[in-house]
Amino acid sequence: MKSFKLGIIGRPLTHSLSPILQEYLMKINGMNGVFGKYDLQERELAGFMRKVRQGLLVGFNVTSPYKQAVVAMLDEVEPLARQINAVNTVSEKEGCLYGFNTDIVGFKNSLKKHVDDLSYYEVVILGAGGASYAVALALLQCGVTIFSIVNRTREKAESLAQKMRLIAPGSNFSVHSFAEIQKRPSQSEIIIINTTSLGAWPVVEETPLADSDIFLNAIVVDIVYNPLQTRFLKLASKKAALTIDGLDMLIFQGIAALEIWSRVSVEYEYEAIRALLSENMDSDE
Repeated sequence: MKSFKLGIIGRPLTHSLSPILQEYLMKINGMNGVFGKYDLQERELAGFMRKVRQGLLVGFNVTSPYKQAVVAMLDEVEPLARQINAVNTVSEKEGCLYGFNTDIVGFKNSLKKHVDDLSYYEVVILGAGGASYAVALALLQCGVTIFSIVNRTREKAESLAQKMRLIAPGSNFSVHSFAEIQKRPSQSEIIIINTTSLGAWPVVEETPLADSDIFLNAIVVDIVYNPLQTRFLKLASKKAALTIDGLDMLIFQGIAALEIWSRVSVEYEYEAIRALLSENMDSDE
């Protein structure tokens, strides 16, 4: 395969593991490529997109805070990404840019590593940004029907809930404040998912929820992967919750992205990839 250039855009990108993940995947699949970081200010986005159209990159990942901003700058967006108005993967072909959202399949596959049947769980989603839309859509695909959306800005939570009701009219989407969820009694079949950036490096002491009995007997997921054990997950562990960090989502969305860019099926060894990323994260901190 010919050499090709890939990358990731966002801000900040200091601790992004995507270059390590993608260059390892390319190496073990016999691909000759490089993966760079493009830490951009918002005013630089349009210029960057022009350069990609001119051949700067074959494709790139998009992370916070630009997953929604790039949508209007693309020539074509896959239906699922259009539905949630969030793109995390862009592919260039003959000067045109195509948008995808591999967070959906990435999150779905990460949960399936730990839970066989998700359909009988109630889900609490903390946050209402672009990642929240992807998480909600992935869970709908897994058969989940009861959702609570929790966000500091109620209007954003209502917007997410309304869009999901249109996509899945038979599902139940309710909106709550953090205070309401915090005081809620524990349930035995509940999944709580942090889709906010609270607790991510460098402000690692932040958490979307304080110590609460809602964690009892729950499955608690944090899509943050740096640090692996966020304060949110540590609090949940104290209540004997099953905790799932964000590294698996990064791995599986990255595999799906490389398949889009390379247009071939990607081989991988899960344990080796996870060990590699964990080692590099430890050396970074």
